[in-house]
Order: sequence, then structure tokens, then C-alpha cells
Amino acid sequence: MRPLEAAATPACFAELLDQYLLAVLYGLLYESLAAESRQRLAHREQALDRLDETLARLALKRNALRQEKIVEEIEVILSSQQALLDHG
Repeated sequence: MRPLEAAATPACFAELLDQYLLAVLYGLLYESLAAESRQRLAHREQALDRLDETLARLALKRNALRQEKIVEEIEVILSSQQALLDHG
């Protein structure tokens, strides 16, 4: 019996089939994990984009409130100065 004929036994084919199926299952598993990782990364990037937008909006609001406060303080100073001039 030649070596190739000995290797071509049904037990050998069964073992090769088991190894092939295991390799295919591992490939599918890794493909699934990679797809899940890509999806998680996309969700995280979208969340970060939304956070950046929220931070920018809050910064604008903070600046507007700060500006209002400054204007109010200037108005108080000017009205105080006018009151002093009127009574002085």
C-alpha cells in the first residue's frame, strides 16, 4: 500500500472534515467578533460626536451667559455713576 492510499482512509477523511469544519467555525467566530468590534467603534464615534456637539453648544451658552453678566455689571456701574452725578 502506498502512503497516499493509506492516508485516504475514511478515518482520515473524517479527521480532515473535522479539522476543516473547526477552521470554518473559527473563521466565522473571528468574522463575527470583528463585525461586532466595528459596530461598537462606530457607536462610540457617534457618541463622541454627539458629546462634542453638546460641549460646543454648552460653550456657546456659557459665553452668552457670561456676556450677559458683564453687560449687567457695566449697566450697574453706569447707573451708579449716573446716580452719583445726579446727586453730587
